[in-house]
Amino acid sequence: MPVLVLIVRLLLAGVFVLSATTKLFDRLGTRQAVADFGVPEALVEGVAFALPVAELLVAVLLIPGSIAWVGGIGAAIILVAFCVAISVNLVRGNIVDCHCFGQVHSEPISTRVLVRNAVLIVAAAFVAIAGRPNRDPSAFQSLGLTSSFRWEAAGMGLLMLALLGTLTWLVLRMSADNKQLFIRMKLLEADIRSGGVTARAGDEEDAVEDEDPNVGKPASWLELPNLTGQKITLADLAARGKPILMVFVHPSCATCSVVLPMVARWQQEYSSRLTISIISGGKLRANVEKAEEYGLQEVLVQKRHEIEQAYSIPRVPSAVMVLPDGRIGSPVATGPDDIRALFDIVLDLVHEQMTGAPTPHVHDNPNGHSQVAWPDISIPAPTVRLPDATGRIVDLKEFRGQRVMLLFWGTNCYHCDQMHLDIKEWEADPPEGAPTLVMVAVGPEEEVRASAREYRSTMLVDPEFEVGPTFNISGAPLAALIDEDGTYVTRIAGAYDILGVLRNEIPWPSALTRS
Repeated sequence: MPVLVLIVRLLLAGVFVLSATTKLFDRLGTRQAVADFGVPEALVEGVAFALPVAELLVAVLLIPGSIAWVGGIGAAIILVAFCVAISVNLVRGNIVDCHCFGQVHSEPISTRVLVRNAVLIVAAAFVAIAGRPNRDPSAFQSLGLTSSFRWEAAGMGLLMLALLGTLTWLVLRMSADNKQLFIRMKLLEADIRSGGVTARAGDEEDAVEDEDPNVGKPASWLELPNLTGQKITLADLAARGKPILMVFVHPSCATCSVVLPMVARWQQEYSSRLTISIISGGKLRANVEKAEEYGLQEVLVQKRHEIEQAYSIPRVPSAVMVLPDGRIGSPVATGPDDIRALFDIVLDLVHEQMTGAPTPHVHDNPNGHSQVAWPDISIPAPTVRLPDATGRIVDLKEFRGQRVMLLFWGTNCYHCDQMHLDIKEWEADPPEGAPTLVMVAVGPEEEVRASAREYRSTMLVDPEFEVGPTFNISGAPLAALIDEDGTYVTRIAGAYDILGVLRNEIPWPSALTRS
C-alpha cells in the first residue's frame, strides 16, 4: 500500500506540475480560458494568476509523506471545481477550450474531459485517505522516517518532476521556434517563387511605372550635413550624373542593422556606377559609430524627419531612387527585401544608360502597387489572444468569417502618427466590403489605452511586442492580412499599401487569385 500511495502521489504531482507550468507559459491563453468559462471580468486576472500557483502548491504538498494527504485534498478540490465549471458550461451549451495543459494540449470541454477529471479525483481521494498517518501508519509519513528505499523513491520522484518541468519548457520553446521557422520558410519560399522583381520590355518613357503619385515629380532639393559637418545638397549628388539611391535608416532601428552591411558593400563595389546616399536621423555620435562599425560612406543626418516626409517614407529602413535629372524614379521600397530589389532596378537603369538596352520594369503586382509583390504566405494565422483597452481578452478567432487587417501600431511611432487622421477618416465611413481593422499596439499600457479611445476599431494591448514576431513582423506600421477562414495571406508595409487595402483601392490579394 505505501508504495502504491507513493506512485499515485507522484503521478498526481506530475499532472499538476505540467498543468501549472503550461498555463504559466501561456498567460494570455489562460486568461482567455478563464474568461470563456464565465468568470466575472473583474476577477479574470486574479483567477488566471492564482490557478497555476494553486496547482504548483498542490504538487509540492504531494511530495512529503507527512502532508501528502493535504495535497490530495487540495487536488480533489481543484478537480471538483473544474468539473463543476465544465458541467455548468456544457449545460448552457457554451463549448469552450478547457486549456487544461496550456499550449501543449487543449481541447473543447466534453463528457470525456469530465471522465478524465473524475479519474483524477478518485486518485486524489485515495491519497487523501490512504496517505493520512493516523489512517495508515505504515504509509510514507515523513521524509525523516523513511527507509533507504523510500529515500531513493522520493529522489527519483523529485528527479522525474524536474525532468518533466524541463521537458515541458523545451516542448514549448521548440513549438514556438518551429512556428516561427515555419513562417520564415514560407516567406522565403514566397520570395523565391515570385522572384522578387521581374523584367518586362516596354517603351522607354515607361522605364519606371508611376503608380506611386510621387514618381516622376521633381525630388526635394535637400541640404543636410554629413558626418563631418559639410552641407550636401541633392544638386551636389545629381551633379555626378548618376542615378541616386537614397537609403533611409536610423541608428536605433534593429531592422536597419540588416540593411547597413548590404548598403556598405554596394557603396564600395558600385560607386563608379551610381550614388548611394544614406539619410539617417538621431544623434551625430550614434551615426558616426554606425558608420565606423559598417564602413559606411556618405551618411547625411536629418534633424527630425523632414526628408522622410518630403519623400513620403513610411518607415525605416526604406529607399527611393532619384534619376540623374532630379526626378523621383521609383516608388518607396520598404524593408530589406524591397530595398535589395530596388537596388537591382537601379543597376538595370545604369545598364540601360551604358548599353542602350531596355530598362526592366517593376512588375505589375496583383495588389495593384508597383513595389515588390507581397509574399504569398498562406498559412493558418498564429494565435492572437490579447486584452483590449478595457481589459477584455480578445481572440483573433472571434473574427472568423471576416477579412481582417491586423495592423501593428506604436504609440511612439512617428509614421503611425502620420496615418492617424487617415485611419479616423476611414473609420467614419469605411467602404462596403472593407476589411475589419484590428490594431495591435505596442507601448506603455497606459498610453495604449489612452490611444485606443481615439479609434473605433479594436485596439489590442501588446506592450512587449509578443505577437508581432509570430507573424514575422518586426516593426510598425505593418499589417498582416487574414482571410475569412483564418488564413494568414500576406504581410504589407507602409501607409500607401495599408490605406489602399482599407479603402478598397488595392484589391484584397486572395480575391484576385480566386477570381
